[in-house]
Amino acid sequence: MSVYQSKKSNPVHAIQIALAQSFQLMCSKEQLDMCQSYGILTKSEQQEMKSCAKTWRTTPISLHPWNETIACLITLRDKYQARLDALHVRPLASDYDRTELLEYVQVLSQQLDQCGQTHEELEKLCQALRHLENDWKRSKIDIENIVHSILSSVPLQASECRVVKATRSNIHFLGLGYGSLGKHYLVFESSKTSLDQCKDIIMKITHDFGYIFQENAAQNLASMQGNYHHIFAENQDMQEHQQVMQNIQSLIQRLFTPPSSFSFSSASSSSSFSSIHSHQQTSTLVSSFTDPLTLAKHSSPSFSSLPSLSPSHSPFSSSSASPLFVMACPIFEPASWDWPRLLKNKQPARHTSWARSFFRHTFARSSHSTVNTKAPLSSFGLWTCSISRLSDHLAKVGQEYYINLLNNARLMHSHQTQLFETASRHLIQCHQALQIEHAHANIVWTLAQMDHLQRHFEMVKEQGD
Repeated sequence: MSVYQSKKSNPVHAIQIALAQSFQLMCSKEQLDMCQSYGILTKSEQQEMKSCAKTWRTTPISLHPWNETIACLITLRDKYQARLDALHVRPLASDYDRTELLEYVQVLSQQLDQCGQTHEELEKLCQALRHLENDWKRSKIDIENIVHSILSSVPLQASECRVVKATRSNIHFLGLGYGSLGKHYLVFESSKTSLDQCKDIIMKITHDFGYIFQENAAQNLASMQGNYHHIFAENQDMQEHQQVMQNIQSLIQRLFTPPSSFSFSSASSSSSFSSIHSHQQTSTLVSSFTDPLTLAKHSSPSFSSLPSLSPSHSPFSSSSASPLFVMACPIFEPASWDWPRLLKNKQPARHTSWARSFFRHTFARSSHSTVNTKAPLSSFGLWTCSISRLSDHLAKVGQEYYINLLNNARLMHSHQTQLFETASRHLIQCHQALQIEHAHANIVWTLAQMDHLQRHFEMVKEQGD
């Protein structure tokens, strides 16, 4: 039996019991905490309410101070009504509506909690991407190994190019300093290979590396989609999440009269909440990502057999992926401003002028061509490309790709967090409004029953007189 419904057919004793329950509800810890949290009643007014409830329990009804109790209830009613007016809360017609809406708020809260798990999942994704970015910072040796693996499958001698390790016995021939000791270089004889030809060979190397990178990135994206598939949700999940937000918006419109103290844009909710998803327990993403070391395990495609990826098969243009994770393929080919740092023209040291004959005969044997060994020293030179610097360039481009991926994840994380917090705040405000309206309805009902009992006992007293 509800304590808020008028029971005209009930006997006086039943009404007294219902009023006792009503006073107990008004003085409950939950109700008092709500009054304090929302600033509805002062401490003195709360004490006065407790005093009225105690008087009702301990004083015989024939001796009850009706006027004082009714005056206290009127004060309470007005205080709650003022709060409802400030919030622009619509009055509800019946207890059935109140119960229905409170249950509906609980349902929406559970649905929102499921959607809100995207915050934790995106947080894990951001942490994993940070680890992956740091791995790329430390991947120079691995990338050098990949470059060497690519070079091992390329007939460099036919291109008048050699891979040379700088040692004390040859750095003067190569025009290098002592800081180059132990490093590997691509060496071209400038009299046999033009600058453009040198660039073409290096660009082919970067092209091969880019192909291997795409394979690796595709594995990483597939790992993300497997472990965090709700972030890459398709239409059905998006529609479910949008529906939750639309339901919260409908609840706000049902509970509040415009202008309410807060609003929620359904247009923004439908567009921004599309990637909020249910939570699933997953392991750390880094362990499932392809480590940079595994890149070296790929067979290095030769320049002639290297296939090109069409847009429909590129791992960077998946139509099923979240738009924030559709990344453009990074460009590993050096830009015009990169060449002066990567490709340098070197002249052998003057006291090693006999190096001219050494290199000319070396390249002549490899290319089966005849050269003029009597050419002046000034016409002889070398183009050198440090494999270490080339690897630095490739690592930088690859790292920038994952930095952009991390920035996109952070953007999504920030956006979804803000949206979820806004939706949660609005749902909490709806619940608070229902609590206040519920308490107000209880006071109104109690006041009506007290007035009814007062008239009843006055009538009984008059008949007795």
